[in-house]
Amino acid sequence: MQLRTIYLIFSVIALVLGFSRYYYQQGLSQGQLDCAQGKAESAQSQLSQFVSASQQLAINANRASKNLSVKIAAQTAADQHSTQEIRYVLKTVTRNRCEFPPDVMHQLEQARLRANQAATSGIGSELSPSASTGE
Repeated sequence: MQLRTIYLIFSVIALVLGFSRYYYQQGLSQGQLDCAQGKAESAQSQLSQFVSASQQLAINANRASKNLSVKIAAQTAADQHSTQEIRYVLKTVTRNRCEFPPDVMHQLEQARLRANQAATSGIGSELSPSASTGE
């Protein structure tokens, strides 16, 4: 009878250990799965933020490109206007090519100042009022 009792006790212990090992492995697997899902969700969230930031950068770059195109067009128009003014003024010089009327010299000086401003401040700066009016 004692042998039976010992056998029964060992059987119960073996069952308890077997079930506890099984449930331990199940819990460990579930924990690892939960951790992997959390990492995947975190990576997905970071990727979504990266995509949103990239889209905003593309929008900003497009906006800057349009602004630059407008400024380049304005600078080109001002340059063409100044060139036409200078050509017109130089056509009106006196017969003596060594003398220019005072207003011609003033207009040439203004054109030089505008060109200097455009060269030193770049395309992004605003033109002076005299550049657009030709005064």
